[in-house]
Amino acid sequence: MIRRGCTAGFAGLLLLFAVWHFYARGLQHDPYAEYTAVKVKQKAGGSAAQAAAPVAFQPGWSADIHEKNLFSPSRTYREPKPVVAAPLVPVEPPKRPEVVLKGVILDSFGEYVAYIEVDKAKSVPMRKGDKTDNIELIDISGRKAVLKWNSEIMNLSLDKIKTIENPKAVR
Repeated sequence: MIRRGCTAGFAGLLLLFAVWHFYARGLQHDPYAEYTAVKVKQKAGGSAAQAAAPVAFQPGWSADIHEKNLFSPSRTYREPKPVVAAPLVPVEPPKRPEVVLKGVILDSFGEYVAYIEVDKAKSVPMRKGDKTDNIELIDISGRKAVLKWNSEIMNLSLDKIKTIENPKAVR
């Protein structure tokens, strides 16, 4: 018990000494007093009056640095120069992707799944509401799919368009 009290007392005295030392050395320190107390050393060929004169405080920067100081009160706001506007280049609308409906299947949950190929890439299975490459599948049925791309509606179908085999014979 006595040992614990002595240790606590010693720690308290050490803390008081540290606070006093900080106050005496750090807070009461006057950097300008050092400049006034220093005497000019006698230069070779100088007079004795110059040797006894105290050193005047000199700033640690030159006039050039002082002029370029960002926080100098002599600096003022400058009006910016007018910006020359570049001519507007018309922006091309995005290129419509090449979309092909490869097939439609009915999954085990009774929902249609469309296999859609975008820009000749691998077919992607999509259900109603799915999105890929900014293309959303809005509706799907057994033979067709309706897609939305940038507010444009695309209807895809698996039905082949019947064309005339021999256009020369029809005339």
